[in-house]
Amino acid sequence: MGKIIAVSHSKGGVGKTSVARNLALSQARDGQKILALDCDPQKSLETFFADRADRLDKQELVCMAKSYSKGLAREIKSLAEGFDLVVVDVGGSRDSDVMRQVLIACNAAIVPTRPGQEDLDSLDLFMQVVDEVRGVNEDLQVFIVINQAPVDTFDTVGRTAAEGLATKFAGDAIVCATYLKHRKSWLKSAFNADAIWEVDGPNSKAANEFDALLEEMKERGAI
Repeated sequence: MGKIIAVSHSKGGVGKTSVARNLALSQARDGQKILALDCDPQKSLETFFADRADRLDKQELVCMAKSYSKGLAREIKSLAEGFDLVVVDVGGSRDSDVMRQVLIACNAAIVPTRPGQEDLDSLDLFMQVVDEVRGVNEDLQVFIVINQAPVDTFDTVGRTAAEGLATKFAGDAIVCATYLKHRKSWLKSAFNADAIWEVDGPNSKAANEFDALLEEMKERGAI
């Protein structure tokens, strides 16, 4: 069975779909057989991959949408039998049965969060859900990623947020040292259904930051 990774949070607007679609595309680029599973009511991931397939006139990976909760954990595990990796985009506003089912099924959850105080505080709710889910899925790993940090080279908000979360959730979650900045490339990538490395080139700052995050997550066993 392929590995199942949820990109999840109980709060909207933190960049889950951006991370999920680029994670799926990066692993497909590396030759893995990928299933991108959209379990978010907005269906942004499904729309992105449909638009991308139309533009490229080819399908690089399989994308499905699932909006129901009953039996979802079991179905995701069954689907994973045919893939190297399943990337699930799930979350939205607060708690949901769908999110819980996804977390029951997955090996790891990648949790993007903005470095603002309200966003950081909202992680408490998500980690409460994780604690409950671990009663069923005791091996669930959680990797928190600071997203949309200020682009100013001398701004320490991203690093400070990561250090604070690492202390707060020590033993419950791994906080990635690499974080993503709030660059225009991320906005551009959605307009034409591009991977982040296709927007301003593979050596752009946004692409390099994402590659560094991928490398750290591989080293930590997240993917």
